[in-house]
Amino acid sequence: MRARCAQCQTIFPVEGAGTQTCPKCGARLDLALPASPSVEQPRQQPEQPSRDPFAPPAFGQGVRFEQPPPGVNPENDPAFFLPQTTSQKTPTPWERRAELGFFKGLIDTIVFSLKSPTRFFEDMPTDTAKGAISFYWLVAGLGMILASLWTALFAIMSGGASEQMAEINQLQSLLDQMSPTMSDAPGALGMMGPLLSMTLALASPEGMLVWQIICAVVGAPLYLLFTAGLIHVSALLIGKAHGGFSATLRACGYGCAPLLFNFVPMCGSAIGGIAYAVFLIIGLSKLHRVSYGSAVLAYCLPFVLTCLCGCGAMVFLGGMGSVLAAG
Repeated sequence: MRARCAQCQTIFPVEGAGTQTCPKCGARLDLALPASPSVEQPRQQPEQPSRDPFAPPAFGQGVRFEQPPPGVNPENDPAFFLPQTTSQKTPTPWERRAELGFFKGLIDTIVFSLKSPTRFFEDMPTDTAKGAISFYWLVAGLGMILASLWTALFAIMSGGASEQMAEINQLQSLLDQMSPTMSDAPGALGMMGPLLSMTLALASPEGMLVWQIICAVVGAPLYLLFTAGLIHVSALLIGKAHGGFSATLRACGYGCAPLLFNFVPMCGSAIGGIAYAVFLIIGLSKLHRVSYGSAVLAYCLPFVLTCLCGCGAMVFLGGMGSVLAAG
């Protein structure tokens, strides 16, 4: 070990720390122990939060929008709607059913939408409506079929089906008596007999059940397109359709998971219908990036306009009737 004198700069050997004397100039030096080299501790990586077992892989970690600056209303400033993304939005598990499997994609989508609808719609892309129609077709159609089965079952258990069949049999007997006369009638009147017989067959409990199942299978996608079209038109009227028609169609299609509550007898249809309206409003708000108030207005506007048109038609017909009666 060596030391350097602070006065004459002479370097001389020493045995250790403490008070030392320079052999050349006689200056006294106080030597301290050299600092031990610091060993850099490895940085510990923060523990990653455990993944929700119900959340499908790579879904639920999509776009997060920053807060608008002071004085900027995001609903009225189109430039703000260029998203400030932290990660890429991912398709729903139903859209990835070729990778995950049919039933896993369906169940994961239903569970995640019911568990966290806000996050479900936030992480959903809006550039295409892929998967929304088929998901609604399957889930809503199944809910309608379940509701039809419960209706038929309660009709049988309450005895209403027997009374209904008795009335149908009486009408059928009356129709059989009139059939020879109607079959000889010319033109369209001669076709009334077969049409009435078909109508009576569909009015039976079994016929009603078959008819409702057919309507659920065939009419579900048509009802979805009609509903999404009405809501999107109302969103355009109030200037809140920022995400395009695909966003509206996604909100209407992927928000239908509560319709499965139709499986619950008695109150299931009411619960499912109310929950579907709530989910649809959440979807409109998140996919169009508007407030909940604007989403509620876009959802309710078609019903309000329909009621106003109905009231106006009744007032007009009542006034015309009064004029004709007075004349």
